[in-house]
Amino acid sequence: MKTTTRLAVCVLMSLWAVWFGPPAKTAAAADTPEERARIRSTLRYRLDADLLYEHLTPNQEYGDWHSLWLTFYVKALPRITPFAWAGLYEREDAIGAGGVGAYVDWLPSLYTYTALGFSGVSDYQSRYRLDHFFNLKIRRLTWSFGGGYIEDHRDHTDWFLAAGPRYWHGPLILEYRLTRYASDPGNLTSWQHLASLGYGAEGRYWLFVNFTLGGEKYLATWVDPSQVVDHDAWEVSAVWQQWLTARAGYKLRAGFLDLGEPGDGYRKYSVGVGGFWEF
Repeated sequence: MKTTTRLAVCVLMSLWAVWFGPPAKTAAAADTPEERARIRSTLRYRLDADLLYEHLTPNQEYGDWHSLWLTFYVKALPRITPFAWAGLYEREDAIGAGGVGAYVDWLPSLYTYTALGFSGVSDYQSRYRLDHFFNLKIRRLTWSFGGGYIEDHRDHTDWFLAAGPRYWHGPLILEYRLTRYASDPGNLTSWQHLASLGYGAEGRYWLFVNFTLGGEKYLATWVDPSQVVDHDAWEVSAVWQQWLTARAGYKLRAGFLDLGEPGDGYRKYSVGVGGFWEF
């Protein structure tokens, strides 16, 4: 069993008793909508733990990947929800990663999302990543627009701009986002489309299904002479989040990524499990 897997099992088992350990009487009392709503109105923090297993083909070349990450949210402050995350990723070797961010409510109809992430040396993780998005609510639509900057460990950089609407009606959420990437060196441009379907209610359950279609284009400078890599990619993923009590629940995820033909790209199958605790 690899280091990340062993650590993830220990973390999830250690937190399981905390997440799902209230006495049966307390859990039963919180089973009414009114009591759940009362308890949830008092919650100020949230801790998530997630474990992901990814199988890549051709497997002899890429192997299997394992990831574990923890995310902590602070909901006790007025108008701002800061968060931080830390993770351990096993690719060819184990590396650490982390970051900080915040949701900020500027107006009843305007909020922003900002995040800064970083990782140890890896060909598959960015050295730094900065995201910033504005979200403008107009009736049932939320218009999101923003961008960011990505720098990898081979001194490649990507600037990206993204925009799209999100429609929210009752338990249904529909979203579309178009993203333009500009990669240097090479001044190469690529586009990605994201379509997302969500269904559920906070404090009960959520199901999200995402589909991404687009390209990945960059200049491979580690070969001589340098070559343009141009992948036509698509990805589908699903995440199920289920509350078992007013305070805690579990998450399941699965996905598939097709990143071009073998020899130049790879295919990735992923499954994941996690838990969350609000207090």
